[in-house]
Amino acid sequence: MTASAQASDLMAFDPFSPAFRGDPEAWYPKLWDASPAFIEMEGIPSAVVARHAHVTTVMRDFKRFSSVKPKGLPGMERVDFFNGQPVMNYSDPPDHQRLRRIVNGCFTPNRIARIAESTARIIEELLGKIETGTDCRGGRTDLEAALDPTAAG
Repeated sequence: MTASAQASDLMAFDPFSPAFRGDPEAWYPKLWDASPAFIEMEGIPSAVVARHAHVTTVMRDFKRFSSVKPKGLPGMERVDFFNGQPVMNYSDPPDHQRLRRIVNGCFTPNRIARIAESTARIIEELLGKIETGTDCRGGRTDLEAALDPTAAG
């Protein structure tokens, strides 16, 4: 298959679409075959890299492949969960290293084990509050009520 034919296979590729989110594996062969390729997302030219060697090159060369998103880039509001504050995913060195140093202590093996234990305990507690045989068609389910931080409990 020619490079242009491979790239045309990606014309419908939208990483934000329910179709992709529901079954990303179905896209892997097309992404691998076409990588590297350019697509347009919301009118913005975007690069797609899916093969290990390409991804490694991009991840290691922040000068040519910056993670910093240009201000005013359409569609970024979809992934701006921190209201424009610096985020590791969208930063390059040295900012990236500075942000990693701040959070690294939260991700030690011991800390992750404690988080996993407390998360499992919370899940068991919440699931224990759910009545079996609950009909969820009419209004809130017991699970929704158990997970609602605003509900009086």
